[in-house]
Amino acid sequence: MEDINLSKKYYSEGYNFYQKNNFISAIDSLKKSVKLNIRNYKALNLLGRAYLKEKDFENSKKYLIKAVKIKANYFDAIVALATAYEKSGDFENAIEYYKKAQQLNQGDFGAHFGMGRTLYKKRDLDKAFGELITANTIYSKNFELHYILGKIYFEKEE
Repeated sequence: MEDINLSKKYYSEGYNFYQKNNFISAIDSLKKSVKLNIRNYKALNLLGRAYLKEKDFENSKKYLIKAVKIKANYFDAIVALATAYEKSGDFENAIEYYKKAQQLNQGDFGAHFGMGRTLYKKRDLDKAFGELITANTIYSKNFELHYILGKIYFEKEE
């Protein structure tokens, strides 16, 4: 029981560091939390997200995969894992996880925007356009979304 309580303490500490954008310290605390309680899917998720913020995509995927194995429908971890795959250039796995995220929450901006961004990177402009338009109906004030839509319009005109 003592390990679980100490794990919670380190998780809380890591969460606070993460909220302050101190991702290196967050990683240190969250690794301690996970070492004491390997089934702490929230700590695994946040650890994966902290690595994602640090652009360490391999470690990000490693911990996010563990979080999703423990809690298969963990939406936040699934979206973060899709993003880690996308950022590391593994578009097929990114698409797979963005689809899972969309199945869990059809109205999520990030799931549609991430899918559209990934499809754009794959040069599937028609599908990317559809996903980005869906994302835009959910939340219309994202500069990057409008930038990519503009690029698609321009590229389709050529």
